[in-house]
Amino acid sequence: MRFLVMTIILASTAAWSGCSEPDPTVSYTTCVASPSDSDESCTQNTTLDLGELRPGDSASGFVRIINTGTASFSFDSIAFKQAGKLVNLSHLVVSLTVNGVDAAVSTSIKPGATVDVAVTLKGLVEPVVIEGDLEIVVASEFASNTLVTTPVKGSILDCQDGAGNCDGEFENGCEVDLLSDLTHCGSCDELCNAVHGTQSCDQGACVVDCETGW
Repeated sequence: MRFLVMTIILASTAAWSGCSEPDPTVSYTTCVASPSDSDESCTQNTTLDLGELRPGDSASGFVRIINTGTASFSFDSIAFKQAGKLVNLSHLVVSLTVNGVDAAVSTSIKPGATVDVAVTLKGLVEPVVIEGDLEIVVASEFASNTLVTTPVKGSILDCQDGAGNCDGEFENGCEVDLLSDLTHCGSCDELCNAVHGTQSCDQGACVVDCETGW
């Protein structure tokens, strides 16, 4: 996967003078990794591209945030928005891990910790294009809130040619081979049957070999 690295440094508003201990600082780097990326290098691509999925498939990418400061912070909110409006999509799932362990949005992110905000697109609906922004609000008592915005896109397609979702269930994907299935020959519910002969579904076409005399 490729990452885009961005460093944010937010100095505490409190003054530091003399030999007193400096106030904690809030800073972090962010990386964006798309599922199609094949290496660990950082690029200028700022979009989380989840690609094209078929029914039953899924794809995940993530926004990685590393606490490089001396203060802890947390996430005030994590939301997916389209045209600036908050949306909740059953086929777009957001999850959070801190140092590889599942965590809640309110978890305190200590200095040096690595947070992955994963976004998973699932092919569980009719064909649709997904396009919007993942907005993460970073909050700390030592600095004003900041917003990490990552464009997200992806799409769910129909079944490939020769395959069909004939039971209407997206979870098991395109479960029928329309090129050979006698019950769904060429298309769903297209029965290939011979009363006086033998039948076969050949590349989606019903072929009948009649018995002698028919």
